[in-house]
Amino acid sequence: SSSINLDGSTGVTSTGVLSTAALTVAGGSGAASISSTNATSLTANAAGAVTISDNATGGAGVVTLNASSSTAGTLSVTLTGAGESLTIAAPISGGNNVLLTANDGGITQNAAGTITGLNNVTLTAGNGAVSLGAATQATAAAGKVSVVSSASIADAGLANITANNISLRSTAGNVSLGNNYTASSSINLDGSTGVT
Repeated sequence: SSSINLDGSTGVTSTGVLSTAALTVAGGSGAASISSTNATSLTANAAGAVTISDNATGGAGVVTLNASSSTAGTLSVTLTGAGESLTIAAPISGGNNVLLTANDGGITQNAAGTITGLNNVTLTAGNGAVSLGAATQATAAAGKVSVVSSASIADAGLANITANNISLRSTAGNVSLGNNYTASSSINLDGSTGVT
C-alpha cells in the first residue's frame, strides 16, 4: 500500500512488518514502537519514546524523516536496509535523546530539519557522511552532540552544532578541522586515519 497511518491515544506498538511507502505514527500520551517497516517516508510523534526500525531498500536509496518528536523520551530511528541513507526533512526533537542511525548509508540534514535533544543527539552514518544543514543541539548542561561517520569529517556544516559536549568520530577516515569551535565542557575528536 502507499500509506499506513497508526494513531493510538495511549500508544502504538507494531511487531510485524509494516510494508508501505509512507508510515505515519501518532502515539498520543504513550510511546510509539515500530519494530519493522520498509517505508521510505516516516513521521512519528508521541509523548513517550519513539522507536522505529526501517529496512527499506527502495526510494532511490533514501528514507525521509519528516517532522517527528518524542515529547518526554528518546526518539530513535534506525535504517538497516542495504545502501539506504536518511534525509532529515523537518524538525526532529527528543525530550531526552535523539538517536538517528543509517547502518549502511549516510545522513543528510536539510535546512528545515533542525534537531533538538536534551541529553544526547547522536547521528551515525555506517557507510557515508553526516551532512549537517540546520541547527543541531543538545540543550542540557551535560548535553552532547555526537557525529559518527565512515567518511572523513571536515568543517562543512559543523557550525550548526550547539552543545557543551561535542564528539566527532570518523570510523574509516580522518577528522580535519580548520575553523573555531566552542563546547564548554568537552570536545572529542577521533579519526581512524588521523586528526588535524
